[in-house]
Amino acid sequence: MFILVRGFGLINTLWGLIIPYIATGEALAIFVLRTFFAGLPEELFEAATIDGASQLQAFVRIALPLVRPALGTVAIIQLLAVWNDYVWPLLVVTDDSVKTLTVGLVGLHGRFETPWGELMAGYVLASLPVLILFFFTVRQFVTGLTSGALKL
Repeated sequence: MFILVRGFGLINTLWGLIIPYIATGEALAIFVLRTFFAGLPEELFEAATIDGASQLQAFVRIALPLVRPALGTVAIIQLLAVWNDYVWPLLVVTDDSVKTLTVGLVGLHGRFETPWGELMAGYVLASLPVLILFFFTVRQFVTGLTSGALKL
């Protein structure tokens, strides 16, 4: 992946970070969403077709609202993976203006002395967006993870 990013000239750019994350996150999303879509009753789509809805209308008005918990779960898992990643940004980015928060915080460690106060304050500030996301999406996340656990 590094050779591809270097070949495209994306070293030290935000696109060098963004594009590989998009490409690697698709496998999990496909697996989770395919399982979710396979569990939707076919009768819902047949009823929509009988009522005159096109396939696109049935997808937008029936499938997407029902799959919202799975979409939320995939989004949360991907966001956390990207937010906490250290190795890929360390490989691709050396310019201080493009460094991610995790790489910047680890860069605060000195060889002989570490400013522990600043470092811990940075870790607290780095965890705030994740905590806010958790508090606003915990119900959707749990619903998405447990929706296939029970058959009624």
